[in-house]
Amino acid sequence: ATYTLSAVLPASYRAISNMPVAHEEPAGTGMKKVTFGTTPKMSSYLVVLVAAEMDRINQAAADADIGVDTIAGKGEQGRYALDSASKILPYYNDYFGVKYPLPKLDLIAIPGNFAAGAMENWGGITYIDNDLLFDPATSSEGTKQAIFDVVAHEMAHQWSGDLVTMAWWDNIWLNEGFASWMASKASDHFNPTWKVWLRTHAETDYAMGMDAQRTTHPIQQPIKDESQADAAFDSITYLKGQAFLRMLETYLGEDAFRAGMRRYMAAHAYSNSTTADLWAALDAASGKPVSKIAAGFTEQPGIPLVKVKTACADGKTVATLTQDRFTIHDPTAKKLTWQVPVALGRPGDDAAKDILLGNAPQTVSFD
Repeated sequence: ATYTLSAVLPASYRAISNMPVAHEEPAGTGMKKVTFGTTPKMSSYLVVLVAAEMDRINQAAADADIGVDTIAGKGEQGRYALDSASKILPYYNDYFGVKYPLPKLDLIAIPGNFAAGAMENWGGITYIDNDLLFDPATSSEGTKQAIFDVVAHEMAHQWSGDLVTMAWWDNIWLNEGFASWMASKASDHFNPTWKVWLRTHAETDYAMGMDAQRTTHPIQQPIKDESQADAAFDSITYLKGQAFLRMLETYLGEDAFRAGMRRYMAAHAYSNSTTADLWAALDAASGKPVSKIAAGFTEQPGIPLVKVKTACADGKTVATLTQDRFTIHDPTAKKLTWQVPVALGRPGDDAAKDILLGNAPQTVSFD
């Protein structure tokens, strides 16, 4: 639906919603009525209304007014987040192939215990204040890096989640896994000395450890009603989701993966989608069997264990690959098979051989 919000509030307050203020008028002693512009068609859970005595610092980027909003007196602590967002927005405009469609973007620092940590309301993202505010005199380098990551994560949702919204909560992993992956990609792009992808190995290892246990679940799990939705926000959703997308991008190549994302965004803007829609777009852009690969990694639990056995034959190195399921203390684990993209090569060789390993063993020869 589209939304046109208005609010009556103390005259000293500023109000923030998804769209800029369209007009203000007096509303009795010490009060005012604020009316906001009408939103584009959007999902109801992304509506935001915040009001308080606030500071705002802002700058223009990619034809949008970007602002950081804080309680009075803390405005300048939002400078690093503002500079980060101003770099990220044009980068995302180019990546997704669809320009950020709102006239402004507010990053709002919520003081105290904001349990969600951050929420990707369209055009008015809310953050717990210590995920957004940076004081050069007292804040650590770790805080700086964490702020960039969470700003990039929530801004990625302005497309994946807000512009295109999952049809139902069983696909929420794509929202969160994609935003986690995109945040790492943006962080690495703008801050190569941070070695972001190297450091995400710890998160991937953690997700694999969880996925090897009998208590795991598929990334894409059935959600029967709204009361079950919270259970879907876990390390499998975020971290396995991110690692799977990283693997898929590596297999398809950055250009093909980006082309598929652009197809997907253009086709489903201002509407709902499923993961099947994304796989179809990536299939078309890459010419590779993305849907077949994705089914195993998203619709069933667990992770594959690829075994490589080498031998010499007729002056060649012959590598035979097989797969099994990797488990920890689960002797009754169900036998499962994946379509596993594998890049195989020798140390020092520039080019690897790409194969898709299924149920049957595969053999690859090298000089």
